[in-house]
Amino acid sequence: MAKRKKPTLQYFEDLYIDAMGGDSEAEREYRDLARLLAKRSNQQMLAQERAEVTSEGWRRAQEFLGYDEETDERGKRFLENNARYDLETLHNQVDEMMAFQNARDYSLPYARQSLQQIDAIQDQLAAAGVDIEDARVTFWINEMFKTDAWKEFKKAHGRSTNLIQSAQDQFQQGKTVDDLIAAYNDYASGRDDAPDLVQAWERFAPDSW
Repeated sequence: MAKRKKPTLQYFEDLYIDAMGGDSEAEREYRDLARLLAKRSNQQMLAQERAEVTSEGWRRAQEFLGYDEETDERGKRFLENNARYDLETLHNQVDEMMAFQNARDYSLPYARQSLQQIDAIQDQLAAAGVDIEDARVTFWINEMFKTDAWKEFKKAHGRSTNLIQSAQDQFQQGKTVDDLIAAYNDYASGRDDAPDLVQAWERFAPDSW
């Protein structure tokens, strides 16, 4: 028997819509898959905690679960027994679990590598005006540096310090590198109405000037 592929967010969404419409089989499958998803997510969070690796994905998941940085009470987990959850509440949890599992630093090796990379460039980040105490910002700035889009944006704008500070502002407001890449891909699409490279950056950081 072929191994079943992990369900996509769209598959979960389709099941949710059918379940909300009264399809009992869809609801049963939705709850079963959500239970497995919670178990995998919890195991991965535990693995990161044991390795003392704090990833951006972990931070987002813990924020959803009510983690308090002041008390540092780790060990918040997604509920695996979801029988008493109403579908809307479970839907919110599924969205967060999928966001965690799709996070760039979901895997322990990648998360560890990211922290090492950030540690190696702390002085440069500080010199560029990055708030190095903000773990979310430093993660996304480091991810930005890895992209071809960043290399092209630097060429178009010349100096990079202002770009870094503009990007930091956007990351603090909730944007991610995926938003930057989307703006760049819009430029690179070849459409007649595609923005130029400067305009593409301004779509990512509209208040950059």
